[in-house]
Amino acid sequence: MTAIATAELIAGDGSHHWQRYELLATHFGHRPSLGRRRAVGTPREAIDGMLIITRVDAGEAPAGTSRRSALITLFLSIRFINTIDGANASKGRVKMSLDGVDLNLLPALDALLSERNVTRAAERMSVGQPAMSASLARLRKHFDDPLLVREGRTLTPTPLALSLTPLVREAVAAAEAVLGRARDFDPQVNRRSFTIMASDYVTLILLRPLVARLAQEAPLQRVNVIPVQADCAEQLHKGQVDLLVLPTEAAGGRFNYPHRHLFNDRYVLVADPDNDAVGPELSTEDFSRLPYVAYSGPLQSIADAQLDSLGISRAVEMTTHSFVIIPLLVAGTPLVSLVHERLTRCVAEQIRLRVVDPPMPLRPISEALFWSPRHTDDPSHSWLRERIAELAGEL
Repeated sequence: MTAIATAELIAGDGSHHWQRYELLATHFGHRPSLGRRRAVGTPREAIDGMLIITRVDAGEAPAGTSRRSALITLFLSIRFINTIDGANASKGRVKMSLDGVDLNLLPALDALLSERNVTRAAERMSVGQPAMSASLARLRKHFDDPLLVREGRTLTPTPLALSLTPLVREAVAAAEAVLGRARDFDPQVNRRSFTIMASDYVTLILLRPLVARLAQEAPLQRVNVIPVQADCAEQLHKGQVDLLVLPTEAAGGRFNYPHRHLFNDRYVLVADPDNDAVGPELSTEDFSRLPYVAYSGPLQSIADAQLDSLGISRAVEMTTHSFVIIPLLVAGTPLVSLVHERLTRCVAEQIRLRVVDPPMPLRPISEALFWSPRHTDDPSHSWLRERIAELAGEL
């Protein structure tokens, strides 16, 4: 089977050189095996960098070969020899070396760069710590760089490692999507690690029950939760996160990703039960005079965005990056705030609060689950999305 690939050569100096490569490749199960490589055209100067095959246009497949088998995307972390072979230069061929390159090191590198801890990387890959240490040693030799250096009790990535991190993550994610899509997934047998980006509010009311249920029903599965960040769409695109939970009102038109609705919620006004300034007949003018706790995370609070659109001012006395901490800040103080109603129910047994309807009309929010289109048909991702949707339906 012959495929024509457009490859982006990212040189050591950060410049980009586009080349075309003709690959003679065969496909055995889920593991590609390269035959010969013939470069078509050469860069104008010698390159020492990374070869990332970003697109493969499959040619005519032999009889009996499926289109999926014919379409092979290969992500190769290789070193180019820093000279063009004199005999091939006139023919436009670049001499390359793949000797000693083990593509199985790519997932190990991804785990090491993500966890920055050998033990946790080994757990993520379901291998022993000695095996992961051996992989790190081989990667250091391959790149001629320590990659991770110890500073106190932590491992800090080198500049080269930092530059490799997004490339490696995207390469591994795309390779998993292509080569792993046809696999079946049994949560009782297969071990997976998922990264979900969500607010602490969603983590408390939805993902905490998810982790508890998985511990009983699918103990082999691991869920890592990270807070919502301003570049959440980019991280989803690059495969740095598997799933993103975000209000559709916050996503707006920036998110051209598959998604499904999880649940609705509305905002309520919370205050300390002994706060006499908050009564059932609170006016908008009264609200604007009360000391207010505002959320100041990477994305603006939907409640504050609605207040701004209504032209309602707030006497902000305190800001926080956490939704969950707001009820704790209100309790026992003269502060007030607008919080999610489901959050007040979740903390009702631990925190005494006065909960009243806000004196202004606020639209409810719709929390949704977003994912990359390359994971739509992935069996493990489909399984997890269904588990999350089931729990959301039980709220």
